[in-house]
Amino acid sequence: MVIGYLVHDLCDPAVARRAAMLRCGGADLRLAGFHRDRVPPGLAALDPVVLGRTQDARLMRRAGAVAQTLAMRIDALARHFAEAETLMARNLEMLVIARAVAARTGAAMIYECLDLHDLLLRRGPLAACVRGVERWAAGGAQSVLTSAPAFIRAHLGTLPARTPAILVENKLFPAAPAPARTAPLGPPWRIGWFGALRCRRSMEMLLHLIDRAEGRVELHLAGRPSPAVFPDWTGLTRGRAHVIDLGAYAAGDLGRLYGDVHFNWAVDYYEAGGNSELLLPNRLYEGSAFGAIPILRAGTEAAALVAPYGFAELLPERDPAAALRGFFEALEPDAFAARQAGLGRVPRARWVADAAECRHLLARLTPPTATEAPVYA
Repeated sequence: MVIGYLVHDLCDPAVARRAAMLRCGGADLRLAGFHRDRVPPGLAALDPVVLGRTQDARLMRRAGAVAQTLAMRIDALARHFAEAETLMARNLEMLVIARAVAARTGAAMIYECLDLHDLLLRRGPLAACVRGVERWAAGGAQSVLTSAPAFIRAHLGTLPARTPAILVENKLFPAAPAPARTAPLGPPWRIGWFGALRCRRSMEMLLHLIDRAEGRVELHLAGRPSPAVFPDWTGLTRGRAHVIDLGAYAAGDLGRLYGDVHFNWAVDYYEAGGNSELLLPNRLYEGSAFGAIPILRAGTEAAALVAPYGFAELLPERDPAAALRGFFEALEPDAFAARQAGLGRVPRARWVADAAECRHLLARLTPPTATEAPVYA
């Protein structure tokens, strides 16, 4: 099966993970998209059509880049994807491009929506316009692929009836066996915040904790801080006691990173009141797969996922910073060991995808024949 994959950011590690899943499932993958940094080597090997550079949190500029692509590159993209049976578009801006390509090639379309932008949830003329564009573009889609049931309840279920939902959680893939953990059992307690770093309130809470913990807590950072959220990133982290900024990392580093910390910061206020409450973040699966105890906001979908197991620390909505300080002031090695044992009792398959899941995913993306109903879950 030939799949054309249109992505918003060729540098996003989650894009590389999805590409790996599709190829493991048996897809012959063709790739095109924008980028916000350099193109990772793994994706460069797929010889993607690079549509240009865009910026995080610059929606109108990205809309301009889409318009420019539609005006100047659409015929070239149609040739690039001429053999694709299915076009999968990662988020709304790429879905608009995919619809134009599909009109030329006749390919089926999949809308991959893994975050709900604030404009898809709020009211007002601009939000209504964006939702109208989405309904038009999604009207040509065979199905919508998403990572959290709450996205379907909150918004995606309102799309045209012929776009049923495929739920694929953000499980880690591919994943080597979990390495031996290197974090010592006891203070200083190490909190790891890894991945796309774009929550200003999280950073303020964590630095406030570190400044008052008197060496009892360390903060380990790794990944890609958003320039739009953290134009002062270096000033916030450089030379600060008990804050270790490890910089960018590759997917193969995840076991080492999480194995060297006790806790996984999975708190998100970036789009509080909307996407932040609904998502099941990549880092929740990554950290849990490698034995780091998640810290989450109570009342969110992510908290609801792990709460029945009893190992996570859930921060209340009222004064979470004070609750965070109180937790680490009282934390003893035996209590941490009990949480870690609880996490260890959860099957690793809860957090990690395997080859069978990749094949099942590809089967659900196969265009139906004229006599078949769409395949969805």
